[in-house]
Amino acid sequence: MSKKKLLCRLGIASLLIGGGVVTTMAFNGFSLNGTPQENYRKKQLNYLKEHEADMIAYIQKRYPKIESVQFDWSTFEVDSISNGWITPSGYNLSVRGKFNNLEHTKLKVDFYLEKYDDMPNIDKIGMLNPAKILKDNVWVRYE
Repeated sequence: MSKKKLLCRLGIASLLIGGGVVTTMAFNGFSLNGTPQENYRKKQLNYLKEHEADMIAYIQKRYPKIESVQFDWSTFEVDSISNGWITPSGYNLSVRGKFNNLEHTKLKVDFYLEKYDDMPNIDKIGMLNPAKILKDNVWVRYE
């Protein structure tokens, strides 16, 4: 194989790999220079903290026996929702917590976002997973 063909193939391979890395970074909330978009995350987290009472009211409506909720704000995350293809079909913002001041409980509140940097909307709140409690070393649905 000639040197020209080899260099051409290496150049094309580099472009394809580099393009894939840049695309992946863009879909995961990174700008092209690789720095996280922390200002969006702070705004999103502040919105959740401002609407904590609304979030608790939503949980208590679904689970009347839950008297109090203790959110763990460090679990706040935004993940892409995929339809099986390369491009995400939306994003899920979530935060986890415990309830009734019990150590062995867990719940998770979710918000659908169209774009990674969208602000959550309290009208789009949901719980993709049920509230759970640990009984006899098994996580069971809290009723």
